[in-house]
Amino acid sequence: MGTFRAQHPLPPQLLFLILLSCPWIQGLPLKEEEALLEPGSEAPTVASDALAELLHGALLRRGPEMGYLPVLCNNNISEGEGHVESPDSGSTASHTLGLLDCTYSIHVYPGYGIEIQVQRLNLSQEEELLVLAGGGSPGLAPRLLANSSMLGEGQVLRSPTNRLLLHFQSPRVPRGGGFRIHYQAYLLSCGFPPRPAHGDVSVTDLHPGGTAAFHCDSGYQLQGEETLICLNGTRPAWSGEPPSCIASCGGTIHNATLGRIVSPEPGGAAGPNLTCRWVIEAAEGRRLHLHFERVSLDEDNDRLMVRSGGSPLSPVIYDSDMDDVPERGLISDAQSLYVELLSETPANPLLLSLRFEAFEEDRCFAPFLAHGNVTTTDPEYRPGALATFSCLPGYALEPPGPPNAIECVDPTEPHWNDTEPACKGESSTSPGSPSVYRLP
Repeated sequence: MGTFRAQHPLPPQLLFLILLSCPWIQGLPLKEEEALLEPGSEAPTVASDALAELLHGALLRRGPEMGYLPVLCNNNISEGEGHVESPDSGSTASHTLGLLDCTYSIHVYPGYGIEIQVQRLNLSQEEELLVLAGGGSPGLAPRLLANSSMLGEGQVLRSPTNRLLLHFQSPRVPRGGGFRIHYQAYLLSCGFPPRPAHGDVSVTDLHPGGTAAFHCDSGYQLQGEETLICLNGTRPAWSGEPPSCIASCGGTIHNATLGRIVSPEPGGAAGPNLTCRWVIEAAEGRRLHLHFERVSLDEDNDRLMVRSGGSPLSPVIYDSDMDDVPERGLISDAQSLYVELLSETPANPLLLSLRFEAFEEDRCFAPFLAHGNVTTTDPEYRPGALATFSCLPGYALEPPGPPNAIECVDPTEPHWNDTEPACKGESSTSPGSPSVYRLP
């Protein structure tokens, strides 16, 4: 290849025609080594800006036919904060023949994400900018966050992983003002764990190291881990699956003080038929009061029995096949109660909620009022104590008072002289009242 010396520069139009007549312009690919100068040769005269524009348009039209490789301008960035800008007209990439195909890979420490803000965006119709959240883990492909049509100056985007990709494609000579994007790392967090049905969760911190503690409502048992930890990683995650709260089909409750027995759902883990037996044991010298909060039984397929004692041979004090639900509840003669629920493929939903409470033998049990308050003259509920009831706003006493108080009577066998009232809202039934249904 001879050395080209420009004594008298040719007019741009003529040079353009000469270049178009070259074999590589007519279809042969331009090899990278052919663009390099031989040792000792002098640099050719650079064409004018107008000629560069003409060549640029010609290359765009003939590029796909030529099969040329686009110019790559990749950059790996690991700083926690900075700016990314499109190549300017003075950069090496902008003077190279071919399309610009730039990928800026921003990578920060695990446990951090990347937030970007578009500070300048002025792209031509031939230019494209893609923002992708990097997978950050093997096998995870980058996910598109936005493209040029979705971006605007001032817009803020966040990558949920510690890697973000900016992919920019442009003609060799940028037509617009390009882009400028500010990025910074931010601390990633775990998502808020779901609250279990019939339970709740308390979270100390959603960032790595934080914990989520789960607990269940009275009558339900936790199935799974009680505490989860937010683990650090490319994408922080909890240390396990969130637990669930289930109603157990039977069991023994030792040193019972206050709680509930709730029937499991037929067809669940217990199967379509239920045979559930609970033993409630209070401390020595105490008795138990059992309050019927909700009872809905299928007359033909469900049966509930309560025995005063801790065995299936203890005397029966309630049988749903023969007895009406006691409004005052049941009181054990000893320190234990034996509760048995039988259900065989009921045609109607089964509902059972029994509230139990242990109390001293020489006192009355503590009265309970759902959606209301109880005040008393004696917190120990000894004979002579008065308990007065009032409802929260939106609820009303039923039966309506006065009287709205009951008295603990009979020192030899303390008991309340009347049943506890209920607080009921409009067109509803309080879950604390003994709502009883016998379905035919």
